Amino acid sequence: MKKLTPEQKQELLQRYADGWKIGLLADEYGITAKAVEQHAYKNGVKRSAAYIREVNRKQTDTARDAAIVEAVKSGATDRQVAAQFNITRQRVSQIAKRGGIRRPTGAPTRRVAKACELCSEPHFNQKYCSRQCAGIARRRQSDGAR
Repeated sequence: MKKLTPEQKQELLQRYADGWKIGLLADEYGITAKAVEQHAYKNGVKRSAAYIREVNRKQTDTARDAAIVEAVKSGATDRQVAAQFNITRQRVSQIAKRGGIRRPTGAPTRRVAKACELCSEPHFNQKYCSRQCAGIARRRQSDGAR
């Protein structure tokens, strides 16, 4: 590491904490980016909370998000909006939810019992309520075909 004067080091650490880009600090003080990080680490300096929130924040273009919410409110499907804004439909759904649009997750399906064609027993399967009824029906059909 290049030797910095105590004043330079203090100024470097303050700028680092304020959120200056590491590359710019390195260029200004004639040291490497790694050296900037090492100075900060050795002196226990961390980035400000505001800077960290800004860096870690996902892309939130408020104008774009508002347009997406309006498009969803106007009745466009998530797929249509996603294609228009070149994002995924899941992201459209997230933005719509954050914009206050609450949509049902889907109507619960209700199974309706049917009557077995052979014994009229209620069931939820195909034509017959059991393998036994299906076998009897096959035998009756093959006997009638002869």
